[in-house]
Amino acid sequence: MGRYTAGGVGRDVLAGALAGAAAIWVADKLDWSIYRAGGPESIRKTEAARPGGMDPAHALAKRAADKIGVDVGDPKDNPAGHTVHYALGIGVGAVYGLLRGLCPAVSTGRGALFGMAVFLLKDEIGNTVMGTAGNPLNYPVRDHARGALVHTVFGIVTDLGTRLLSPWRDRVVIYQGPPLSERIETGRRYLEQGRDYVYDQGRQYAEQGRGYLEQGRQYASQLAEDARSRMPDVDTAELARTGRKHARRFAEDVRSRMPDVDTAELVRTGRKHAGRFAEDVRSRMPEVDAADIARAGRKHASRFAEEARSHMPEMPNSGVSRALNWLLG
Repeated sequence: MGRYTAGGVGRDVLAGALAGAAAIWVADKLDWSIYRAGGPESIRKTEAARPGGMDPAHALAKRAADKIGVDVGDPKDNPAGHTVHYALGIGVGAVYGLLRGLCPAVSTGRGALFGMAVFLLKDEIGNTVMGTAGNPLNYPVRDHARGALVHTVFGIVTDLGTRLLSPWRDRVVIYQGPPLSERIETGRRYLEQGRDYVYDQGRQYAEQGRGYLEQGRQYASQLAEDARSRMPDVDTAELARTGRKHARRFAEDVRSRMPDVDTAELVRTGRKHAGRFAEDVRSRMPEVDAADIARAGRKHASRFAEEARSHMPEMPNSGVSRALNWLLG
């Protein structure tokens, strides 16, 4: 349900702010009159209950000034405190102007109930929580009665000011909106559209994913076929000769480093492992995978290295490792 008039929200807020400024001036006059009428003893008790003897507006201004390192002068009576006091009144009036346009029930009692609500929420609860006022139980009963009366007058004056400054709010048109069944049907239609959109998009992404997966399978299959097609052309005898050649080079390198080592035994060991590697490759043709050949080569090279170490225990392992790295490099 909407509430529409010819005024507009901006003009409501402006009218409420101006009315709040007038209301805080009237309320201040009444408040000071009652405050002074209580006599010195009542004033002393009130200031004793306040933090630092300051009213909430001056306490808030003092706290802000201390944070930015500014001296406001007399903490109980200074322009900063009065500015905060009037700013709060104007802000509350602007809120009343806005709420009065959106919810007419706010103006029940011509603003009196609104003023009492401000007294309870701001003075009795908010100021205590923020530390800008003392414990409500420490204040004289006279102060609570004075605060309730002053805030009630503030609410009435604010309401009167908004009515004078925004007369269009007395001519209100209430728009109920479409029937509930129509709104339910509209919501159901939007829900179905969203569901269809999510389903269509999800199906499209799933199809794309399946296409990418199929392309991956094709690439893997082509790679495997290409590897198999190359296997029959491998000359296992050439592999064996290459292994023997590297074994002889390794033996010569070892002989140059360690004259006392039986190089003939090293050569025989190298030829034996080279032959095993060639037989291993020959037994796997043509279905062998190139990765399997590499693993087999590393396995035989590792066995050969272990046997070579057993033939030359006095040789530092680092020298063997360098020679093997040269051989397999």
